[in-house]
Amino acid sequence: MLLPGQRCLVFPVTGTRLRNAVMTAVTESGRTALWFRRIARAKYEIVVSPDCDLTTELMCIVCLAAGWLRGYFESPN
Repeated sequence: MLLPGQRCLVFPVTGTRLRNAVMTAVTESGRTALWFRRIARAKYEIVVSPDCDLTTELMCIVCLAAGWLRGYFESPN
């Protein structure tokens, strides 16, 4: 995701299935800003790093990226 000021975030996923997967939001400097994981059907937990300020921009990123974890494990059928 490209942000204003030529900043970017990448969203790597670890885990083998949705039930054990964690997606992070990593800055261009390698710092993890957000963690996403599914805690129940259609419910996700999102943790903001204590090093990050909870800004309007960060809340927009959370809203946009929250559904991406599920999509990572969907098959193209």
